Amino acid sequence: MNEILQQKLYDAGKELYKLRFLPCPEECLMGWGIQCPDEWFPQLMTLTQILEAWNRLHPEDAIHAVQVKTKFRRLRFHTDREREWRENDLLSVIINCFEENVSLPFPESRFRTY
Repeated sequence: MNEILQQKLYDAGKELYKLRFLPCPEECLMGWGIQCPDEWFPQLMTLTQILEAWNRLHPEDAIHAVQVKTKFRRLRFHTDREREWRENDLLSVIINCFEENVSLPFPESRFRTY
C-alpha cells in the first residue's frame, strides 16, 4: 500500500497499529507495513475505525494488529490474540460497538476508489 494511504490507516488506528514500532520481524510483522494493494484502503479504513472504536471502549482488552496483508486476493488481518479473527468474532465486535452507540466517523468518500 502506498505510504500516504498507509499513514491514514495508522492515524485512524493509533492503538490498533501501535505494534508497528516493535523490532521487525523478531516481535511483530507490522514493521513491514500494510501489505495490501491500494484498492483495499476503503475496507481497511472501515475495519480500522471499528476496531479502534472497540479499543476506545475496552482499553483493557485492546486489539492490536500484528500483520495486515493480502494472500491469494484475500485479506489476512492477524491480531495479537491467540488465534485469528473468524467472521463471528469480528461480527461480535461490530455488534457490540453498535449496541454501545459508538459513533464511527465514516467519511463520505469511503466508497471512492483511491
